Amino acid sequence: WIAERVDTRPLAEVSGLEGYALGARAYAVRCGKCHVPGGYRDMTSTLAGLDAQGVSEFLDSAGEMSEEMPPYTGDATEREALVGYLLELTARGAK
Repeated sequence: WIAERVDTRPLAEVSGLEGYALGARAYAVRCGKCHVPGGYRDMTSTLAGLDAQGVSEFLDSAGEMSEEMPPYTGDATEREALVGYLLELTARGAK
């Protein structure tokens, strides 16, 4: 019953967001509950120095990092936006 009511549309479609705003929303939904920029489990130092390809590869391996860490499941549009957001966040130093 619950599974039939879960919205499985891509986050961009559900939210109507794109670019940086979509990346920020993707972070909040998929990452931000466990990884707080500048705080608890901050990943910016891990991502520092990576380019877009490196961050994307990091997302590919996310589910293998620990038992608690789920694999990244966003679509290509969301991934691209999230990568851009993470690069900006890392460049700012998670402020």
